[in-house]
Amino acid sequence: MSRIIHPIEPIYDNNSRILILGSFPSVKSREEGFFYGHPQNRFWKVMAAVFNDRLPVSIPEKRDFLLRNRVALWDVIASCEITGSSDASIKNVKVNDLSRILDHADIKSIFVNGKTAEKMFRLYTAPLLKEPKIEPVVLPSTSSANAAWSLERLTKEWQERITHHENTGRGAWISDSPTKRIYDAVKSIPRGRVATYGTVAALAGNPKMARAVGNALHKNPDPDNIPCYRVVNASGKLAEAFVFGGINVQERLLKEDGIEVKNGFVDLDKYGWRGSF
Repeated sequence: MSRIIHPIEPIYDNNSRILILGSFPSVKSREEGFFYGHPQNRFWKVMAAVFNDRLPVSIPEKRDFLLRNRVALWDVIASCEITGSSDASIKNVKVNDLSRILDHADIKSIFVNGKTAEKMFRLYTAPLLKEPKIEPVVLPSTSSANAAWSLERLTKEWQERITHHENTGRGAWISDSPTKRIYDAVKSIPRGRVATYGTVAALAGNPKMARAVGNALHKNPDPDNIPCYRVVNASGKLAEAFVFGGINVQERLLKEDGIEVKNGFVDLDKYGWRGSF
């Protein structure tokens, strides 16, 4: 067993509002030179789902993803003795100085990825934090070793816990998230017009996230003010009936807006709206 120094610089800027902490990089992450580099770790897939954003693949894409979504990322441990990637083998811990991030960015919430990160944070990091201290929220580990948690279950738990902090006021850091931009774009669709998923994605800043638009609208938190019924697919076809709570509901709402619907389709040449990109 040898002492390993954390080789990856933290990701953050002055717009970061959420800090996610792991324990210590795996062998694969240390080799790659970036966080969660092992292909079996579900971190990036979960994050893409949480923020309704495209899945980043390259290191520059991952760095851009984090900063775009106002997420700071680091690990609790600065150096330790460790065998391979085994959290159980970690000893003689020295922790990272989080003031490097906390003094620079207005971090509203801290999340720790897994029980090892939580244990190390509470043992070594918490006593060093300045007042007022932010109580960390523990998230289930995205590691493949956490086999009891499926990707679907992980994603749901991360979404619920992060969204809870957003909705209770501590999560104002997501004021410019892709989800918010999607909802803002949908709210801008005028009465008597419809927009495609692709148009909404472009208005939200990323033409490639049409699927994320569908996911966001499926979880529409305020249907009265976010008129998702005004969104149709690229050919003008209406969505499946269950999305709006019953058969023909979307068609009825569109007709109330003065839009003609024929055989489940809207004429995009007549009613389509592209906004201002």
